[in-house]
Amino acid sequence: MSSSTSLTQTPSYEGLEQALEQLARAIAGAQGALLGGRFRDLEACVLEQQDLCSKIERLIRTKSVWEANCARESARNVRRQNLIFAAALRRMRRHTDMLRNLISGLALSYRPTAGIGQVI
Repeated sequence: MSSSTSLTQTPSYEGLEQALEQLARAIAGAQGALLGGRFRDLEACVLEQQDLCSKIERLIRTKSVWEANCARESARNVRRQNLIFAAALRRMRRHTDMLRNLISGLALSYRPTAGIGQVI
């Protein structure tokens, strides 16, 4: 009976692998939401990422060094994906900052007091 339970149980590092895969899917969902302008979905994805990161941290603390090392390649892939997402966020932030500054800089009723011919 113990042999059947050992066959159905997965190695403990697979829980970490699965959590990392879930995090990768959450990052991909956040990228899609960001680029699609679905900001409520983006917020939900970020909250999911925070929960998954907490879960991964708990899993890593309870695993042996060998078990944590087994998931190292998955962690590298998730990190690469997260770096791409961070770059997209930075680029989007610069774009929205420029738009905000442009909109807040001049009033819609702005009229110059002097024409170009009068200034020169």
